[in-house]
Amino acid sequence: MPSQAQPANSAVIAAPLSLTGEGERSGQAILNGLRLAVEEALAAEPELRVRIEQLDDRSNDAAARSLAEQVAASTAVAAIGPSTSTRSLVAGPAYAAGGLVSLPANATSDAITQNATTFRVVFKNSDLGEMLALYLARVLNRRAASVVVIQNGYGATLQEGFVRTASRLGLDVNIHPLAGNADAAALEAISAELLRERERAVVLLTLEPEGARLL
Repeated sequence: MPSQAQPANSAVIAAPLSLTGEGERSGQAILNGLRLAVEEALAAEPELRVRIEQLDDRSNDAAARSLAEQVAASTAVAAIGPSTSTRSLVAGPAYAAGGLVSLPANATSDAITQNATTFRVVFKNSDLGEMLALYLARVLNRRAASVVVIQNGYGATLQEGFVRTASRLGLDVNIHPLAGNADAAALEAISAELLRERERAVVLLTLEPEGARLL
């Protein structure tokens, strides 16, 4: 729990986000939104004393866990972060152990809420996977897909929703697993497989860096 009590109208909000590295764009967007929300709150209630403590996990899972331990032992009233599902999954146990609420703004994995103090603030991955399958069949009128799935807690929950719905719709699906630390050779191999299946629609159930490299 936070180590020191704060005055009733004073609060520190921790922002342990990916402010550099591959997740910088997402982390900076969350931080900007948080700053705007605090500015509006202070304009409405000038007597409030709210401070944002921004922290950079450098788009690194181990750093996200370390920051979670640091924040959970601080005077922060909540953590707005981490930025992504994979980092929330590793940081969540530390927030739970410290009894501190974690609100990972862009984390959509179904599994993040297995940690007692982590709360999802957007749709969950299995819902998104379902929507993608429905879009493929009902909007694009495609019946076959090559599906690339990143092999972590993020990709697994996307796959569950997609495959469940694709099965119900009678879609023909080929799954192509992609390791989270895939090198250039692995990405080229997956790309070659997708080109051999060029008559199929391509669905990327990956994080942004892997998806961009595949494209």
